[in-house]
Amino acid sequence: MTDQMPLNLVVNQYIRETDADASWSWIRNTQSTDDENGNITVTETRFDEKFNPVGKLTSIYDQTSAKIEDSEQSFVVIEEDATRDLTKSGSRIEYSDSGDIESAFAWSYDYLENDFVGGTETLNGLVITLDSDWTIVSKQAEALQDYAVQLEIDAVSNLPLGMSENSTDKTNIWIRSEGLTNYYFDGITRDLLGTSEANSDNSIIHYFDAGEELLASSRNENGEIEFIETRDLSESSYVEVGSVTNGAGVVLRTWEYNFVRTSPSDEWQFDGGIETQDGLTTTVNADFTVASQTSDLNVDQLFEVNGSIFNELTSGKVYSSPVSGDETTYFSLDDGILNYLGTSVSDVSGRETFF
Repeated sequence: MTDQMPLNLVVNQYIRETDADASWSWIRNTQSTDDENGNITVTETRFDEKFNPVGKLTSIYDQTSAKIEDSEQSFVVIEEDATRDLTKSGSRIEYSDSGDIESAFAWSYDYLENDFVGGTETLNGLVITLDSDWTIVSKQAEALQDYAVQLEIDAVSNLPLGMSENSTDKTNIWIRSEGLTNYYFDGITRDLLGTSEANSDNSIIHYFDAGEELLASSRNENGEIEFIETRDLSESSYVEVGSVTNGAGVVLRTWEYNFVRTSPSDEWQFDGGIETQDGLTTTVNADFTVASQTSDLNVDQLFEVNGSIFNELTSGKVYSSPVSGDETTYFSLDDGILNYLGTSVSDVSGRETFF
């Protein structure tokens, strides 16, 4: 194994070293300590010619001399740069039992007169750019080809619109999988579009934007997939868009519900919406009462009814559509629109009860 503790380690030794092109030199001090678990920590501290600390490398080894973790810090003074006078950078690498890299984290922070002015953090290939107040400016992949794979077009259609519509090209979205977490990237800018988190059997998936705000959720139960997405989110309103699809990909139900609030501290209130099921579109008021119901069925698929009790309710022609063996749905044709009138249920004697 290459990442093993160096043999014949000399404790508390000072050595002068020079970098490859001999542009500058430093003094290295090496110390080692062990803990109650038998792990050995080796610390190398670098000093400049005036013995100012300019860097530190800490490596931890287990009892088999296999490396568990590396942690490196460096401090570079940049006097000629007016935007910063100090950069603190470093990295931390954690290794698995087999010696493979399990986690890699690096950072570079810039300071001007002891005030933080910005920097970057890199976690497992994801580069996070920070502003002077530590807010996140952007998240990008270091190199897509080495970091992720391009997402198939069919898979792109399954992403929330709040994620795919923010991409430069919807046909060029990349994905990186880490366990139950997926990261989605713009294939042109390398910007992070969002993430998804799944449970152990993938029956529940939550989607988040790059700012970690919830975009959508998917639930697979008994072969039916329910997908709920938040769109047009603002401080005062949003739209919930949902659908239920069976295992064959047939859409069973869809809806769009509106929610509003007066201020961010208020609870969201239902403000009406539209839902469609079995070809019947229902418009719902804010108090959950039905405003109207229409059908997307074609008149050719229906049966014209003469002498129906519904003739007293509408001047338009009345049509019926069998729903099941004992149920029939009735519509009136008004100005080319099929409006829902009601449903009847027949008993064994043929007598109808209307709802």
